[in-house]
Amino acid sequence: EFVEKPEFLNSTGCDFGNMFTKFFKWMSWNTCRCCNTVTVYIVNNMTNASGCAFPGTDFIIVARANGRPDPVSFMGNIMVQETGHLCDLWDHSSDPNNVMTDQPGGTSDQVTEHQCCIIRTSRFVSACIKRH
Repeated sequence: EFVEKPEFLNSTGCDFGNMFTKFFKWMSWNTCRCCNTVTVYIVNNMTNASGCAFPGTDFIIVARANGRPDPVSFMGNIMVQETGHLCDLWDHSSDPNNVMTDQPGGTSDQVTEHQCCIIRTSRFVSACIKRH
């Protein structure tokens, strides 16, 4: 589903105080509420961030990557990292190849064993039991 909310395309932020704003209330209310789904909101720009995940929510916010050499890849990396935050990976990594990196120049496509264990216990993952 694609929903455009013009009043929020240029007025989102990622500070604690933003949890008390109209955009936060609207985004919280309009997330997909089924199947442990993460809703992704894409905005034109954000104050002080390229992406954001608020603890306890089911949505992430990603700012468009206008002016980036590879905007699709950049936005994809931000989506993965912000989804990682929702899955309880709150620490950034200094390894440029890690999905939670805060360093430029890497692949941003690897997870550690510890990160994998944390993701498995997040509320967005359900166990699938095979019965014989």
